[in-house]
Amino acid sequence: MTNAAACVRPVLFGLLLAWVCADPVWPASGDYLIDVWDAESGLPSSSATSVAQTPDGYLWVGTHNGLVRFDGARFVVFDPATTPAIGHARVNELWVAADGRLWMNTQDGSLTSWHQGVFTREWQGDGGTDAGVWRVPSRSDEIVFVVEKGWLIRRSASDAPGSAWTRFQPSGAVLSSVQCRDASGALWIRSTDERLWRLDGERFESVEWRTGWGARFIQHMASDPRGRVWIASERGLAVWNGRRFERAMPVNGPAEGNCTFLLFARSGDGWALAPTSISFARGR
Repeated sequence: MTNAAACVRPVLFGLLLAWVCADPVWPASGDYLIDVWDAESGLPSSSATSVAQTPDGYLWVGTHNGLVRFDGARFVVFDPATTPAIGHARVNELWVAADGRLWMNTQDGSLTSWHQGVFTREWQGDGGTDAGVWRVPSRSDEIVFVVEKGWLIRRSASDAPGSAWTRFQPSGAVLSSVQCRDASGALWIRSTDERLWRLDGERFESVEWRTGWGARFIQHMASDPRGRVWIASERGLAVWNGRRFERAMPVNGPAEGNCTFLLFARSGDGWALAPTSISFARGR
């Protein structure tokens, strides 16, 4: 590998992607230089779907025509023709686990990992129109995903690549990708019939969430820095108080609001996205 892992090189793939490799020194004026790479420069596609960096310094880019590894000077492309462990040329998302392992899901619903130079097919998707694999925020001792059939698949973080998964699913429910973890590490996850479940260990517990505020749909979930679970719905926000979900009431605005996405900063401040606006919340 080149010494690119010790540099700072912002990258523009149709949009600007900042790659900060190690010990960057930014000019006091805020001025900077950019290099631009596109399909004419060696990218297999002008559409970048995801970007991640592994501890060895490599930058990885998911595209519609394969996975790309970039060392600061050249691109290396991995696709099903050259790397059979990759299930489909279209890479949807990339993640890097705590152990430095790179994970990717592909358009056919397959899951592939890369570790110490070796690609491994970890889950075989069915290639259907609803195929998908979604990452679940994992604790340091486990790896968890939701797959298109509505199952949770889980295994130990110390298991070798290609090891078998343990499957979990509440009786009569199909799990979705809407989920978060609370302060104890328990997983909260919505099923496709709008029920809410809490998984602690190996047992799913159904949690009532509609009482008191009349919401019908869980559109997003997030936990704040204190580990409290929040629900975003078509009627605004609610937070778990340890016994039930309590509606979050702003002191300077309407409580109603179609909230589709929720994100918390480390400070505890929250950003809520609605179809036509963005709200900033402080002081909860």
